[in-house]
Amino acid sequence: MGITNLSTYKDEIWINERNIWQQFGFSLNKNKSNYFGRVRLEQRWINKKDISEIYNTRIRFRLGFEMFFNKKKMYGPKLVFFNEVFMILNKGFPYYFNQNWTFIGIKKNIFKRYIFQTGFQRNSILANENYIHKNIWSSTIFIRFQ
Repeated sequence: MGITNLSTYKDEIWINERNIWQQFGFSLNKNKSNYFGRVRLEQRWINKKDISEIYNTRIRFRLGFEMFFNKKKMYGPKLVFFNEVFMILNKGFPYYFNQNWTFIGIKKNIFKRYIFQTGFQRNSILANENYIHKNIWSSTIFIRFQ
């Protein structure tokens, strides 16, 4: 379970999104590889400054794998690939496609609880019956709380 608060500046308008999400993840280790996935359900409140406020529910499906470059160095760098599909729900069922993320990059433990991931990400977003494709370099630091 988690909470996200995002702000985006688009078409000279600030868009603020607050969401609460629940997530189920899985992982399967096989030799030098790790196959992983998750299903995330998001309740989203989106506010376009002084224009509108909408609520929707979205489900996300992510599948991917990680592969160690060197099996002997379990904390060494890994190749990471994933694909994630986003669907807007209607009456509890996936109703329409929202966006897709495809990522390929490198993941590395930098300390015992800190993981750094960086790489190329292509986002395909449905907007007004057209697709917007964004190619970005994505870098993330993950922190494990125990």
